[in-house]
Amino acid sequence: MKKTIKTCPIENVSWLFHDVYTIHIIKNLLQKKKSRFTNLKSEIANICDGTLAKNIKTLEKEGIIEKEELKTFPPTINYSLTKKGKDFSKVLKNIEDYSKKYI
Repeated sequence: MKKTIKTCPIENVSWLFHDVYTIHIIKNLLQKKKSRFTNLKSEIANICDGTLAKNIKTLEKEGIIEKEELKTFPPTINYSLTKKGKDFSKVLKNIEDYSKKYI
């Protein structure tokens, strides 16, 4: 779901953060390394299954998270960050620093 490239680099990425849940998913995967759908849901307050599934699909499509399907019974699916996703840690750190300083 890439948006048209704009002249401002911030605009090119800001659409990814259309809701607060995207940041929570990335933050959770930075802390836990791998997580299952139910674990993500329990860690993110007030998120419904549909919203979490939609955000996961968007992040997968954009190459920020990846899905690992284990051949177990019942099937196990783990989500983790790609290199591209792990690079968000720098962005989140800057947001955290700004928030502590000004908000």
